[in-house]
Amino acid sequence: MTPKTISHEEAKDIASRLIRSAWRHDGEPYVSGKMMVTHIPARPDLDDDLLIHEYIRQQSEKVMAKRFLAFAFDHYYPGGGYADLVGRFDTLAEVIPAVIAKYPNWSMDAVHVIDAWTDEVTIFKGTSSIGRSTPSYALDEDDE
Repeated sequence: MTPKTISHEEAKDIASRLIRSAWRHDGEPYVSGKMMVTHIPARPDLDDDLLIHEYIRQQSEKVMAKRFLAFAFDHYYPGGGYADLVGRFDTLAEVIPAVIAKYPNWSMDAVHVIDAWTDEVTIFKGTSSIGRSTPSYALDEDDE
C-alpha cells in the first residue's frame, strides 16, 4: 500500500503501460517510460501492478465512504407509486432531515435506508415518522 493518492490521470497512464507491456511482440524492444514499471523486490510506491491495485482500493473507499443509501417512497402516488433516491449519507441521523429538505411540500409515506456496510435495510414507515402528515389523497375511507 502506498501512502500517496493516485490520480485518475496517473491510473490511466499506469493502465496504458500495463496494456502495452502485455501486448508487446517477441523481439520488440523495451521502451523506458512506455512499458510497465516493476522491481524485484517489489516497490509499492513505484511498481505499476501494485499502484493500479492501490488506485482501485482508494476508489472503492471513496464509494463506500458514505455508508447509508436512502430512497423515499410515496406508495399512494397516482399510477402505482413513486420512489426517488434521496442520496448517500455518513450517518442514519442525516437521512430524515435530508428527506424533509428535498421534499418540503410533498409527503412521502416511507423511507428505505440501506446500510452499504452490512446490507441491512431500515424502513421508516408512515409520514409521521418522517415529519409529515398524511396527504388527503392518501387517506382510505376507513382512515377518515
